[in-house]
Amino acid sequence: MASVGPIRREHSPDGGVPNDMIKVIAATNRPDVLDPALLQSGRLDQKIELPHPPEDVRMKILRIHSRKMKISGEVLKAVCVKAGMLALRGERSEIVHEDFIEAISEVAAKKKGSLDYFA
Repeated sequence: MASVGPIRREHSPDGGVPNDMIKVIAATNRPDVLDPALLQSGRLDQKIELPHPPEDVRMKILRIHSRKMKISGEVLKAVCVKAGMLALRGERSEIVHEDFIEAISEVAAKKKGSLDYFA
């Protein structure tokens, strides 16, 4: 969620003067943890939601961010599969960052190399 809206203050606790020229832009990838008070009417002027990109676009994003990495698709797949298995063992339906960190360590140990550039 991203929002754009002016700061609205009828009186400022710091003694400042209200200024309608100031704009606040906020973004989150976790709208489920936002304080409900932020979502009340009049708090945000606009709410812009961006859906997840389709798979082909995600692949292009991955290529952009991994173009300088010396890694094979085989290693990348091994890390992802291992992270998925760790999530399943943890009885989670989603992979978390820690699963990837642990998966990188385990795959690196098996490959007898370093995959530190992932973390």
